[in-house]
Amino acid sequence: MRTRSPTVTRHRRRVLRIAVLAVVGFLTIAWALVLALVGLALPWVVAHPDRIATELSQRLGRPVAFERIDARWEPAGPVFTLAGVRIGDGASAFVVPEAEWVVDFYAWLRRGVSFSEFRLGGLDLEVVREAEGGWRVRGLGPGPAPVDLDLVLDLTAVTIEAARVRVLDAERRIDWRLARLDARVRNEAGARLVGVTAWATAVSPPLRAACLRETDASPYRC
Repeated sequence: MRTRSPTVTRHRRRVLRIAVLAVVGFLTIAWALVLALVGLALPWVVAHPDRIATELSQRLGRPVAFERIDARWEPAGPVFTLAGVRIGDGASAFVVPEAEWVVDFYAWLRRGVSFSEFRLGGLDLEVVREAEGGWRVRGLGPGPAPVDLDLVLDLTAVTIEAARVRVLDAERRIDWRLARLDARVRNEAGARLVGVTAWATAVSPPLRAACLRETDASPYRC
């Protein structure tokens, strides 16, 4: 039985190592080129806000409009700042004073991180306990009736920052107001994961909770 000489084995390993390094180098350069092109395209995107509105409308399945858009580049990707966001039509529209749409090109390298995330600030929210015992989060729109926040939470990932919250439970006669609430929502395989940090007053210690909604029809379990 013939055996490979050490010289041949070393040569093949060297060739394989060079090939791997060449592929890695090519992919690195190609990726850097893609990021550079995206960065150069940011001014064009800001000058054509209708493209962002169309993309968000397609993601939500509802019309999206906003008053102004700005863009900046962060290490992980572009961040689009939207002012005066309006989701939906008429009195049923959901209005957000300011929002950010964040794109993370390195999300695939980190577990639990989404490629795109919608950040919402300055919201007034209602957390209502329904008759069957589940909880529903509603945002306050321009009309007299609260607007279902699921209009926005259907996106892949949503972060809510510094929201003012009212908690209502008619059965238990609860009517609480929270000074601030921060939350992160992630939709994954049909389920919705929610992490919440809340402050009852400006000086109180934070309260933290994690909730899960397994399907669209099921209530949240915390």
